[in-house]
Amino acid sequence: MSSWSRFVYLWRPDALDRDLDDELRFHAEMQIQRNLARGAAPIEAEAQARRRFGSVVRAKEGMREARMMVWLESLAADLQYGARLLRRGIGFAALAMLTLSLGIGANAAIFTLLNAILLRPLPFHEAHRLVAIVDSFTALGTNTAAPTIPEILDLRARTRGLTGVAFFDTRDFRITGADEPLRVFTARVSGSLFSTLGVRPALGRLFVDDDNLSGRWSVVVLSDGLWRRSFGADPNVVGRRLTVNGSPHTIVGVLPRGFSLDYPGLSTSEAIEMYVPFTMYDAYTSRSADFVNVRRVTTIARLCPGVTHEQASADLLTIAHALRDEHPELYRRAGRDLGFRIAAEDLHDTVTRGSRAVLGFLFGAVLLVLLIACVNTGQFLLAQSLDRDAEVAVRLSLGATRGRLFRQFLVESSLLALAGGALGLLQALWLVPALVALIPGHRPELDTIAIDRTVLAFTAAISLLSALAAGVLPAVCFSRSEPGRRLRSRGAGAAGQRPRHLLVAVEVAVAVVLLASAGWLIQGVQRLQNTDRGLSADEVTVMQIRGAGAQSTRPIPSVTYQQYLDRLAALPGVEAAAVAFPLPLRNPPAVEFAIDRQPEPADAARQLAGYQIVSPDYFRVFRIPLREGRAIGAEDVVDRPRVAVINETLARRVGPGDALGRQIRVGANAMTIVGVVGDAQGTPFETVRSPQIYVSNLQQFEPNMNIAVRVSGGAPIADEAIKKAIWTVSPEQAVFNIQPMSSLVRGSLAEQRYFAILLGAFAALALFMSAGGVYTAVSYLVARRTHEIAVHIAIGAQARDIVRLVSAPTLRWTIAGLAAGVTVTAAFRDLIRATLRGVRDTDPILLSALALFYLAIAVIAMWVPVARILHRLDPADALRSE
Repeated sequence: MSSWSRFVYLWRPDALDRDLDDELRFHAEMQIQRNLARGAAPIEAEAQARRRFGSVVRAKEGMREARMMVWLESLAADLQYGARLLRRGIGFAALAMLTLSLGIGANAAIFTLLNAILLRPLPFHEAHRLVAIVDSFTALGTNTAAPTIPEILDLRARTRGLTGVAFFDTRDFRITGADEPLRVFTARVSGSLFSTLGVRPALGRLFVDDDNLSGRWSVVVLSDGLWRRSFGADPNVVGRRLTVNGSPHTIVGVLPRGFSLDYPGLSTSEAIEMYVPFTMYDAYTSRSADFVNVRRVTTIARLCPGVTHEQASADLLTIAHALRDEHPELYRRAGRDLGFRIAAEDLHDTVTRGSRAVLGFLFGAVLLVLLIACVNTGQFLLAQSLDRDAEVAVRLSLGATRGRLFRQFLVESSLLALAGGALGLLQALWLVPALVALIPGHRPELDTIAIDRTVLAFTAAISLLSALAAGVLPAVCFSRSEPGRRLRSRGAGAAGQRPRHLLVAVEVAVAVVLLASAGWLIQGVQRLQNTDRGLSADEVTVMQIRGAGAQSTRPIPSVTYQQYLDRLAALPGVEAAAVAFPLPLRNPPAVEFAIDRQPEPADAARQLAGYQIVSPDYFRVFRIPLREGRAIGAEDVVDRPRVAVINETLARRVGPGDALGRQIRVGANAMTIVGVVGDAQGTPFETVRSPQIYVSNLQQFEPNMNIAVRVSGGAPIADEAIKKAIWTVSPEQAVFNIQPMSSLVRGSLAEQRYFAILLGAFAALALFMSAGGVYTAVSYLVARRTHEIAVHIAIGAQARDIVRLVSAPTLRWTIAGLAAGVTVTAAFRDLIRATLRGVRDTDPILLSALALFYLAIAVIAMWVPVARILHRLDPADALRSE
């Protein structure tokens, strides 16, 4: 009989019974006819037929097994029986489902993030062929970075494994002509970028290579968001004129919805709203320019058909060696080869590199939460199964196989896990939008985040795994039991409690690992927030501006900035105003420097320092103390000798009291050190101060500037007052991101604070579940030993003997769990520090506090039922009740 027919009979039991009866009746009548034909009397013929057939019931069962999927029928019976048990103990079932749903829901939510960021391919045509071009100097131990523009032009001409080599960077641009100047975050791109990515325009056209040529830069492409927000989704927008940075530009196209380049690892965390051709100045393309080694752009290419990443990297390495030989002055130092390399890495790997470790850690954390939930559910199942000793013994005595019992317990736990999984999925539907809304910055991967088929499959898989994890131990324990011992048992003695104690130890160990990691991260973030930054952010308001082009004002455009500062300083309550690029804590660019009369390092190691362009009152605004010499002054303008101020850390490298008057060289620019100021924190995660160089904004122009205003008396200055003061000088100046400096300081740690909150929430959930699970399991274990305690009291045991009797195994297993948790945490201490930025010191006090907490939980869980038993127990009554 076919499998389909056997399956159909599962749903037609009455028809099957009729068919079996008809078939048995037919065979019986045929046998009777044969007996009559041999001369037997009718009564004897019928009796012989019955003897030949034997048991009709057994024959019918055999035929039923041949015509029906009995195992499926048996499984359905197990499901029905398990559902009846859950309905009978609805309180227990609800608690178990809620416990599992918390673990499964947290896993589904984090996996949804992980799937959107790490697992889904990038939304570009044949994204697996896209690569990022990176280079490095192996002798200097530097991280990979983007090639310079001259290097890009060379490898574009020479490569055989790549096509469509393109690049871009980002800038603040301003659009004027409306009621208020508009700042637009813009990408400057090479003409081949969009074709390399396989993007087609929604309207108009995109850039081509000729758009990068001199005289053809005045075209723009709008993002879908900017087109809808600022142009009302006008389908006739192509051809309209815009004034961008003071120059007329023409809109030539609009990008499709969903396209974005602002992925981590490629750009900043801010959405790019407009695209313009990269302006190919000689200063960018020449190898003799001052900043020839500035690596300012992100480079993307596409693998040629049939070319692997390894082959492309080998081709690029050959090109790097040729460039090294052709331009030794750029790739050697102190006569030593710097190990210049160019390689191609998968674009998806570049985008996800910064998120991989933290998301993996968070995913591991929620798996630990799920493990605690499974342990708790396993404890509940074990506790409930103690009340089913007689049932298990009777079923074994009546012939139930141990495999059947094992399956029955797994079916019951599977029902709990599947119900918990459905409830957890509902929790994830609410939790995912909340997690996305709290993520700092912009991540285009999350714009289309959803609980898709991959997440549903994952949730179903972990629900089934949870069923196995929660149900396998009770199933093993009771499927291997002896029916006679079960029927003779009287309560739960010390024997047989090892599985429950083992679960307590596992729960404690897992909770310690998770709680310690979260505690260290929270401590690290608090330490970074409260660290002495060497500057004062209170009562300082900061903002950003996009200045004029470098050639629009003589002798230097920065004189316009000084006019802004003069107007701002005249506002009521303003104590001082300054411009800076970048602001403190905003990761100043690292530059290579050399100081006169200091020998060049023989090992070719680079001397790096942070580099900031500031105005004269910068140190006054942020109250950075002057240690030696003078600060940058209004007299330090473009036609005067260039000057620099350095911090104390860099001055100590020069020599105490020996820095003033020395020449410091950055690139082709030599500057005289005129002052030394106190150390100020340069990056949010900087715990050891690094060298810092400050130069005058009147001697070096930067269009993307920040203004900082210090007010006195604590009264904040109104945004409109700031804008109006600047517009009295330049009505077309865009002013944006006006905020207190204290908010910027808090925002510099926003990502770490987010991960700390998230990990802390999971740790709090683990703490709640583990503490409750340990207390419930231990107190139940003690309460189940009432008969054993009564026997000991009856033969003369004292209270201390009873306490020792019940506490010794529980404390041993609890301490074993604590030891395992502490050992695992200590073993992964370096991994925790490397993964969670902000964790510096792994405080042993936290581990000690966790150990004391769980020991206290175990002691309380033991003492409460023991005290109740000792206070109320009458040994005779307890023994009679058994």
